[in-house]
Order: sequence, then structure tokens, then C-alpha cells
Amino acid sequence: MDFKLSETHEDVRKLARELCVKELKPTVQELDKKHKYPGDFLKLLGRQGFMGVWLPEEYGGLGQGVLSLALTAEEIARVCTGTSAAYSDVALGALAILIGGTEEQKKKYLTKIAAGECISSFALTESSSGSDAFAMRSRAVLDGDHYILNGEKQFITNAGKSDICVVFAMTNPKRGPRGASGFIIKKHTHGFSAGPQLKKAGLHCSDTRSVILTDCRVPKENLLGGKEGEAVITIMNTFYRSRIVVAAQGVGCAQGAYEAAWAYAGQTERFGQKILSFQATKHRFAKMAVKIENARNLVYKAAWLADSAPETKEKRSELAKLSSMAKCYATDIASEVADDAVITCGGTGYMQEAGIEKYWRDAMALRLYEGTNPIQLNEIAQILIRESVQK
Repeated sequence: MDFKLSETHEDVRKLARELCVKELKPTVQELDKKHKYPGDFLKLLGRQGFMGVWLPEEYGGLGQGVLSLALTAEEIARVCTGTSAAYSDVALGALAILIGGTEEQKKKYLTKIAAGECISSFALTESSSGSDAFAMRSRAVLDGDHYILNGEKQFITNAGKSDICVVFAMTNPKRGPRGASGFIIKKHTHGFSAGPQLKKAGLHCSDTRSVILTDCRVPKENLLGGKEGEAVITIMNTFYRSRIVVAAQGVGCAQGAYEAAWAYAGQTERFGQKILSFQATKHRFAKMAVKIENARNLVYKAAWLADSAPETKEKRSELAKLSSMAKCYATDIASEVADDAVITCGGTGYMQEAGIEKYWRDAMALRLYEGTNPIQLNEIAQILIRESVQK
């Protein structure tokens, strides 16, 4: 067993960290207070190769896989979790195309995403479905050379900023999950619109809106994968990887909160000594460090598995389990560490100017999107039951 990152992955982490500290950190307070989308930073990431660092080389990427995507998302979240959410959702849309798209669709859209020329989004959730994703009410009906889509999606990251949106709708409701299909919809398409920006407790700089489909005409060539009824496979295989990225956001958020609290405790005095010198404070930081280390190892293991070959039924089952474990644990500890960070810093930690309470606000959302943590526990338990039967 070798727990060291490769030299290439170490370079990805180092360069991402340097870029975030130099270019993103000075803008974090403004982005958060003004609910301002980090478009300029995302463009910078594109110019520096980070939008396509994980994508295969044949589509303009650097071919460094899910682990490099997780490392980048972690480093961004360490400085600003909202910006990491915006970055990661571009990857979420791209993952759906990479996994479920035709070769023509991959070459057409992934090359632009890799170059930083295209922002993507992923629209699945609806107000009537939520965790029960395939209870969606959105419908798509074939009409000649186009599909007509009607429905509304909810809580869609990047919805108001994306150039393309991967939208899922039912083409054959009688088949249940097997009746869902995906569509690549360009912005400005007739009948496609985004609602007003939603006001969230955290992740202020990520753009979250509803997606409204009103007799939206989508060319038949934009049916994801060129076949109806393939969405369930695409969605699940996408989530097995994207949940690892959300978990990496949790690790980064926890690490950032830990470091901010450490800096405060190391320079602030109470009762004639540094806060960091108190045993209770030392123990709190020790527990925080253990949680972060455990989460990071779990995330990296899941990412390593996602990048390993070949693709088998056994691998998919193990990846489903590990990605849910990583997502559930890492995002839970993000909230726990951020809470401990605020407590450590007392009243200062609760003030916006200190920047510590932002980690606290942002962490909560990580436990909700791309499958709530209770849903992750359900999925883990189902896999454990299946494994016990097979033994």
C-alpha cells in the first residue's frame, strides 16, 4: 500500500493551493457579502487548465481523473466552499456528458468545458421529488426532430450562469426510473429559463435557481447518449463520482475552518496565556485533526477507486459504497469541525469579519445536495445487506 500522491497529483494540489491563496482569498468576503458569482476566478481556473484537469486528453483535458478533480475542489473549498460548489457543478454537468453522452456530444461540449469556455449545470431535483429523484414530473415528448420539454427543476447550481444545462425528464413515465432521459440544453433556447437567484444561508457566491421548461424545444441530437430511457444509469454513475467531489469540498471546508481557528487560538490570550495552550483547546484541535485525516483518506481512496480500471459490477458496487461513505462522513465532519472552530474563537468566530462563521454556514449545504446524508446511509446499508447475502 502506498498512501502518497503521485508527483503529478501533488503538483495539481500545490498549483491549486497557490492560485486560491493568491487570487481567490482576497475576494472571498466580497463574494460572500454581495452574493457575487466567482466567474472571473472560474475563467482563471480554465486558463490554468483546472477545468479540464480531470477530463480525458481526447476531449481537451489533462487526463488526471477524479482524484485530481477532488484535490482541486478540496483546495478551493479550503478558501471558499461556495466557489468550490460552482466549480464542482461545472464538473457535475460534464461528468453526465462524459458518462452518458455520445462521442459527438463529448467532443462538442467537453472540449469547451476543458478550455474554460463553457459553464455547465445539472438539473435533476424537483420540488415534488427531492430525494425521490425519479418521481420527477418534468416531461419530454418527441415532436418530429425535436423534443418538447415541460416542467420545473429546483435548487440548481450555476443555473443562471451556465452555457449548457444537462436536464432530466420523463420520456416514458410508465417505465418509472427506466423512463427518464437526459437532454443537453443550451442557454437562450426557446422555452428554457432560470428563476431568480435564491437566498441561501451559505454558499452565497454559488448561483442557485430554479430551471423552468415551458414548451422548450430541444433538438433530437441533444438527447443525452442518443437514446431514451438511459438516464438512470447515467445519473447513478455520475453520482458515484460527483459525491466524492462533494466529500472533497467537505474536507477542504473543514481544513479551512481548522486553520482559521488555529491561527486565532495561537495569537489570542486569555488569563495570561494563549488559548492554544489550554488542554481543552488542544484536545479540541486534536479531535478536529483526526476527523479531517480520516475524511481525507476516505475521499482519496474513493477517488482512487473511481480512477482505477477495469469497470466491473464489483467495482461499481464498491464505488457506490465508498462514495456514499465519503460524502456522508466528510460533509458531517465539515459541520462538526466548523462548529468547533466557531466555539474556539468565541464571539469573534461568530462575526462575519473573521471569516470563520462562513465555513459554518457553508458546511451545512454539503450535507444536503447530491443526496442528503440520510439517503447516503440508506444506500450504504443496502449495499452492506447485499454484500452479506453474497458471502
